[in-house]
Amino acid sequence: MTRLLLVEDNPLDAAAAKRALRGTAIDITHVTSLAEATEALGDPSLEIVLCDYKLPDGQGIELLAHTGARPLILVTGGGNEELAVAALKAGVSDYIVKDVAGAYLKLLPATIDGALSTARMQRELAHTHEALTSQLERLRTINTELKAFASRVSHDVRAPLRRIRTFVDLIVREVPHISKDVASMIDILLQQVDELDATTKRLLEFSKAGGNVEGQSFDLRALIERATQRLSVDLEEAGATLEFGELVPRMYGDPTLLELVVQNLTSNAVKFRGNDPLVIHFTCREQGGSHVLCVRDNGRGVDATEAERLFEPFFRGSRAGDVQGTGIGLSTCRRIIEAHGGKIRFMPVDGPGACVEVLLPRAPE
Repeated sequence: MTRLLLVEDNPLDAAAAKRALRGTAIDITHVTSLAEATEALGDPSLEIVLCDYKLPDGQGIELLAHTGARPLILVTGGGNEELAVAALKAGVSDYIVKDVAGAYLKLLPATIDGALSTARMQRELAHTHEALTSQLERLRTINTELKAFASRVSHDVRAPLRRIRTFVDLIVREVPHISKDVASMIDILLQQVDELDATTKRLLEFSKAGGNVEGQSFDLRALIERATQRLSVDLEEAGATLEFGELVPRMYGDPTLLELVVQNLTSNAVKFRGNDPLVIHFTCREQGGSHVLCVRDNGRGVDATEAERLFEPFFRGSRAGDVQGTGIGLSTCRRIIEAHGGKIRFMPVDGPGACVEVLLPRAPE
């Protein structure tokens, strides 16, 4: 039952309005002046106001100061278009002109229903807006904290790298005779230290810049080889075999960040390998306006019901078992790929293992 406040000083018009609403689910409270209406609106159970424009002690539009979120419908016998526009701009829900034949009375039920529906939608929108504003503020806080966290991690990672380089340089200067094999290993070590430092720096820049990428054309095969070379020790310990299917010669994107994606996907294949000798297969084809890179392995695979959630931060899935990790690798990959305007997802596979598909836009004209 909807409770309506009828504000009408003309007894004939009030009686006509009550007859028009007879048989509807509307309970009417009738008053004849602004003063009575203002007092009646202290009752929170009243949901809507139907008010004559001209009253003995003022104009019905003055009730807007007391209705709150409740809709107000004005009814007048001498209105005009300018008055109607002014009333609607002031916040009146609807405006009805009385006609001699009383045709307006037939419109009352639908007008009231419409005003109530609009008021409900406005309340819902206001609630949604409030919730979104709160969520946005929370996300801003989280983003600020994440940037600070990224800066801290970058410092904590890069500082030891600088010390490693310093100590290696000291060792080279202090040791009089170094074999060619040792010198070669030192060169590889220093090269990987520099690469890791550059990647950490670029990842920090990417985080601070809000996900901006520095696109350029690059050799895909060379990028995969660099990414897997960083994992050479892990791949060797796992007895892994790398296979290359069809590869597009060149792709477009931020090579430093995309190299990190390939490295992460390869590392996951090593971590989640099965009992069979590990095989990691790389392919990349053209599909419409995209390049589709696939990294397929024959390891433990993923639970299909968790495939999408594995890209959420800190979610590791039911098959993680004793595999150590933070659960942010794949979420970082998704952020990088989406910053490129692409997509990353697990694809169904026949047999054991998992297949991650990365869709990246082709180079712009």
